[in-house]
Amino acid sequence: MLGKEKCKYLREIRKKIALENDIRLVTDECTFKGECKGTCPKCEAEVRYLENELERRKKIGKFVTIAGLSLAGLTSGTLLASCGEEEGDVPAQYSGDETKLEQKNALYQSIMERLKQNSIVAEAGTTNQQYEFNFNVTKEGKIDKIVFLQENSPYEAEITALLQGISQEELNTLQEDWLFPASYTIQDGGIVFNEMNIYK
Repeated sequence: MLGKEKCKYLREIRKKIALENDIRLVTDECTFKGECKGTCPKCEAEVRYLENELERRKKIGKFVTIAGLSLAGLTSGTLLASCGEEEGDVPAQYSGDETKLEQKNALYQSIMERLKQNSIVAEAGTTNQQYEFNFNVTKEGKIDKIVFLQENSPYEAEITALLQGISQEELNTLQEDWLFPASYTIQDGGIVFNEMNIYK
């Protein structure tokens, strides 16, 4: 199987697995011109995200469907990994992707640290319920499109205010808009924020 054919085949498998397990996975069509000989950072980022999401669902007791394929094969990387056959040979078009991802990871860590320092007072007690939300950081350095995934999630207004209170100077580090996922639980009368995997 040629590199480009393998890339398309594996991308379709990832999309199918994500769909069957209710995982939001955004995949981009490969625009690389020429013979595909190496691994692609975008494909590998999708693989890591999908593997982590499947593992997270297993840990919280959700049923995981692998479309008739073995989970061992999937997590070993032989099923979903690179779109090329020579390890470490990255097409020049994607050489900047890892740097962009590092910048986005650094910004995400900074935002999550700010959230973890929150002073939201919650009702006493602890709940194992995890509430997930997304927020978008624009290239202009603003946070918008804050979406809570569970209906009637508690403390939506307080969390929204925390996010919107982060200064533009702290956020103005990206060259494109970026959607980040996060979650939180209620523990000992406070809000505990949890990081999630970011991807493109």
